Amino acid sequence: MLQIIGIILLISGTTGLAWSYCKEQKERLEYLKTIRQIYEYLQKEIDYAKASLPELCGRLGQRQPPPFGQAFAAIYEELNENNGCTFNEIWEKHMQDAMKALPLRKHEKAFVIDFPLRLDFRNGKGQAEGMDQYIDEVSQYIKNLDEELRSKYRVIMCMGVMSGIMAVILLI
Repeated sequence: MLQIIGIILLISGTTGLAWSYCKEQKERLEYLKTIRQIYEYLQKEIDYAKASLPELCGRLGQRQPPPFGQAFAAIYEELNENNGCTFNEIWEKHMQDAMKALPLRKHEKAFVIDFPLRLDFRNGKGQAEGMDQYIDEVSQYIKNLDEELRSKYRVIMCMGVMSGIMAVILLI
């Protein structure tokens, strides 16, 4: 009886571990989609409403859930203080803090941290064009990652179950 309970617990444990990994990867993909939505919002507001980035950061601070909402609110507040720091420095500081706990990889976090470097601050049209290219780049990355993860999910779940079965066979 105890062996059967042990077998069930071992197989469910390895399956749960595989499921947890798949869930983390889905979460990663959702954060990337959120980042893309933020960029699309910024692009539309810059292009059509001719809004400034500090003003947009204030709006996003109210609209976005944590951790991005808090970061945008902090960026807005610091930009209004006029403490002598550039937008790039302020953006990098607050976005790095916001993304510490996110399950994104280093190069995915760079999509956010390097964002101001892609913009031409001298004119609104240059900002919108720079954002359009950046959105396309992020969208292509998300599409490729989504396809990759879909094919990996089944394999990961099968490996989780199979590793549990192998462990059971080795222990019996």
